[in-house]
Amino acid sequence: MEVASCGKCLVIEDSDWDEKEFLWEKTFYVIGTPMVFHIPIRIGRDFERAVAGAKSRGYGVADHPMILNEDGLFRGKVLVEVEGADESDPNVLKLEGAKIRSRVTDRPWKEMGRVAKRFVTDLGQSPRAFYFWYTTCPECSKERGYKTVMLARI
Repeated sequence: MEVASCGKCLVIEDSDWDEKEFLWEKTFYVIGTPMVFHIPIRIGRDFERAVAGAKSRGYGVADHPMILNEDGLFRGKVLVEVEGADESDPNVLKLEGAKIRSRVTDRPWKEMGRVAKRFVTDLGQSPRAFYFWYTTCPECSKERGYKTVMLARI
């Protein structure tokens, strides 16, 4: 994958992620994040805090890791993909054989609620967990537009 001009965001191919189904074998370091009616209120800072927390425990974090935001009404989670994590750590989530369906959207962040609701309706079932992978930061969204991958664990 290519890295965007900001140096932090990945440039993804929609065809690799849109309307796909995966069986994940991924491990994440997880921290809580405050939300107000499903809207993250300090997500950028919490992304950095999650990466720092994982590194402080000695877990391997790629230069451009997959960082997800798990939805919640007043409390959500930030998940950073790691390697070499201690599975007994309560902040570690191992998604072994997790069935994931994905959809890519270019809608602005303020429209994510409506877009996510449509995705869940199209799934025909309630997901066990719902994640957002924001692949464009505010700087990149001005340059390239918005790009978010919605991931439903079913």
